[in-house]
Amino acid sequence: MSGNLFRDPGAARAGGYVLAAATVLVAIGLIFHPVPAGGFEEKPSVLQNTPWWGPIHVAIAGGFVLCVLGTLLMLVAGGSLTRRWGLALAWGAMTVGMTFFAGVALINGWVMHFLVARGAPANDPLLYDAFNRLLIGYGWLGNPLFLFGLTTLAALEVARAAAEQAPGE
Repeated sequence: MSGNLFRDPGAARAGGYVLAAATVLVAIGLIFHPVPAGGFEEKPSVLQNTPWWGPIHVAIAGGFVLCVLGTLLMLVAGGSLTRRWGLALAWGAMTVGMTFFAGVALINGWVMHFLVARGAPANDPLLYDAFNRLLIGYGWLGNPLFLFGLTTLAALEVARAAAEQAPGE
C-alpha cells in the first residue's frame, strides 16, 4: 500500500499512545473496584470505610478522559480510520459516549465519596439520591453510545478484512 494511511499521522500516533495509557488506567481502577451491589445505584456500604473509593474512581475517570482524548485524536487523524461514514460514526460515538461516561466516574470519585464521608446517605438522602440518579443518567447516555461505537468499529473492521481475503483462502 502506497502513501500515508492517515491525514494526520501525528494525531494517529498520539491517539494510539493515549488510548494505550487509558487502557492501563481503566484496567487498574477496575481490578480494584468491587462488584457493585444492588443494581445500578451506588451503595456506599461497599466502599464506605475504605480510602480506596476516591483513588479507584479517579483512576477510572482519568482513563475515561484519556479515552475521550484518544478517540478525538483518531477522528482528527482521519484517513483510513474514517474512510467510510460508518467508521467516522463509530469513532464519534466513542468520543461522545466516553464524555458522558467519564462524568459517572468523576462524580463517583469526587462527589459521592465526599457525600458518604459526611453521612449524606443518612443525613441528606435527597441530595445523595439526586447525585445517584445523575450517575445513572450519565451512564445511560454514555455507556451504550460508547459500546455502539466500539461494536460498530469492530464489526466494520472484521467485514473489511473478510472482504479483502482472496477467494479460496
